[in-house]
Amino acid sequence: MLGICRGRRKFLAASLTLLFVPAITWIYLFAGSFEDGKPVSLSPIESQPHSPHYTATSQRERESLEVRMREVEEENRALRKQLSLVQSRGMSHRRGNHSKTYSMEEGTGDSESLRAGIVAGNSSECGQQPAVEKCETIHVAIVCAGYNASRDVVTLVKSVLFHRRNPLHFHLIADAIAKQILGTLFQTWMVPAVRINFYDADELK
Repeated sequence: MLGICRGRRKFLAASLTLLFVPAITWIYLFAGSFEDGKPVSLSPIESQPHSPHYTATSQRERESLEVRMREVEEENRALRKQLSLVQSRGMSHRRGNHSKTYSMEEGTGDSESLRAGIVAGNSSECGQQPAVEKCETIHVAIVCAGYNASRDVVTLVKSVLFHRRNPLHFHLIADAIAKQILGTLFQTWMVPAVRINFYDADELK
């Protein structure tokens, strides 16, 4: 009889032990699954991209990337605009240089229509107009008479020709010797877009 009671007690103790351990474990896990009043799932599924926390983080990153992409696109547009402006200015400058060289070599003289346009617009656009138009002929009057005057005149003419940017028309008031020397020099130089007129100094006295 005592053996049967002892066997039942052992069986009951073993059963209680087997039931108590899982119950304690379940209570511990259930109590530890709350953080800040919010249940935290132990399942690895919540670490997947469709979880709310992951979605909010990825949305913020996506928004910041979109803002950065817009800024980069705006910078690219501004750089392209500046580049196109620089290229267009370079092309217009080259065209202006070509036209200036052509007019210098061809020796085109005064343009009456160009002069009329400058005079007509002088009252309103005086500050905007350049001092001399590119194709306008510049008239230079030089008196060359007397002993060794041709040397100084030759130096002056060389300096003017070196720094010129427009067609030139020289009006030289010279005596017979200076006329011969200067005429020979200009024929030898054969400078394009340069016209020469000699006036007798003896007749103008």
